[in-house]
Amino acid sequence: MHPVVTLTPNPALDTYVEVSRILPDVKLRTGPARLDPGGGGVNVSRVLARLGVPTRAVLPLGGVTGDQVKTLAAAEGLTPEAVPIAGMTRSSFVARSEETGELLRFVTPGPALTREEGAALLTAFADALAPGALCVGSGSLPPGSDGAFWAGAARIAAQAEARFILDSSRGVAGALSAGLFLLRLNFSEAEALAGSGLSWPDGAVSWARTLLARGCEAVILTHGAQGALLVEGGEAVAAIPPPVKVRSAVGAGDSFVGGLAAGLARGEELAPSLRLAVAAAAATMQTEGTALCEAAEVDRIRPLVR
Repeated sequence: MHPVVTLTPNPALDTYVEVSRILPDVKLRTGPARLDPGGGGVNVSRVLARLGVPTRAVLPLGGVTGDQVKTLAAAEGLTPEAVPIAGMTRSSFVARSEETGELLRFVTPGPALTREEGAALLTAFADALAPGALCVGSGSLPPGSDGAFWAGAARIAAQAEARFILDSSRGVAGALSAGLFLLRLNFSEAEALAGSGLSWPDGAVSWARTLLARGCEAVILTHGAQGALLVEGGEAVAAIPPPVKVRSAVGAGDSFVGGLAAGLARGEELAPSLRLAVAAAAATMQTEGTALCEAAEVDRIRPLVR
């Protein structure tokens, strides 16, 4: 089994705290802070490692927050393949009100990458790919980056004959023109990209099929408790999670992609992997803050996915 390579152009140091209640203009005393390495592809690699699938995480890191991301990732068994950058790796902050259960999520933009840093990141991605490997590009793009970044990553994957999963709502057109194995979007991202509202599931399936004609072998759309739709060729498959007690949706989308990649890396087809993906997302939604799914809970939920 080749390691699944993840590419995260805008990683983050994620901080999670709980506070009794959230009020304006007063000093709020929180409980202990939880720190996690974050960003789309980083979280995908974290889930893959928990599910026993080898992974290589490629990402740019800079400053003291970048050092913390690297240390925290290593504590979870990852060895980040970091491209040094001059800017400071961003921080994200999540606060939960114990009074209401509501989450406040603050996401900073992150550092812009120089032309040389962006090129070095794509070179590191190319160097990490084995022929025929599975790879995932995930998360937001740094300020100043455009769709050419994901298009470049897709071309690199194609040259390596690797299957490229893109989990990002920016730069989709360029990536499609370069060719994708699979595109994953949540429902709100799909509607934004479509430029209009979509009915679920019929309208979503019809729109996803237009993407297949533009250079994508399969499309997956996710919609919270309503589950996920896989559209590939002339078929569409829905996977619906069992009811779970939701504590936090933070990282659920990344966990979905991690579960999907784990199934594919083990040699499963897309439809069985979709069941694992939905189970991983549901397991993460039962955890607090920025915590991610555990393998035992994923295994418990997987047979319950319809």
